[in-house]
Amino acid sequence: MSEARSAVLPIRRVGGLGTAVSVLVGVVVVLDLVSTWTTWNAYGLVRDYVNRVNEVAAADLDSADDTSSAVGWGYTAAVVAAGVVFVTWLWRARDNAEAICPAPHRRSRGWAVGSWICPVVNLRFPFVFVDDVYRASRPDNPPDLYDLRSVQGNRVLGLWWAFWLCGVIVSYLAVVTWRRAASIDTLRTSAVMETIASVAMVGAAVTIIMIVREISGWQDDRARA
Repeated sequence: MSEARSAVLPIRRVGGLGTAVSVLVGVVVVLDLVSTWTTWNAYGLVRDYVNRVNEVAAADLDSADDTSSAVGWGYTAAVVAAGVVFVTWLWRARDNAEAICPAPHRRSRGWAVGSWICPVVNLRFPFVFVDDVYRASRPDNPPDLYDLRSVQGNRVLGLWWAFWLCGVIVSYLAVVTWRRAASIDTLRTSAVMETIASVAMVGAAVTIIMIVREISGWQDDRARA
């Protein structure tokens, strides 16, 4: 059955897209860390301005704000680019997974996109979608596999999703805290939260790159065979 599906749905190499995903995710992480630095820099300037130390002027605050804005726009552009390429890779990897393994997936193919943008379900569905692609792509699966849940998963996937949720949620709280800050201490709290979010995003980046490379390697080996 698996071989028949493979004949109808040819397996395409996804390693090139996987490499692009890895590079763009790396760019996102670098810009995220730079953004965290700009937050700490802005906090330090505001603190010194309020306390009237180090001769900080209003122009310095404006300059820091402009820098933060520029980095923010760059970060947003990188996130969009990485997201588009990742979803493209995931869509093709799902096609390959269906050709490789006869077992049905828990979510339809359209959730490769919808799982990220639909409220509430985006807290779980993206993980399930990637997890099924991972399980279906394993080279040691039996040819008559009928249930992906019977296949061993990967703890790295769980770490990726935990890091991702932590990074997104804490980053959102950091932005809200900064915008509503009424004291220097609140600004510092926001900077600390953004630092935690950045660390989580580094963890998410490292783990998803590992997963993308592993799935791409399995599928490309199958395509070459």
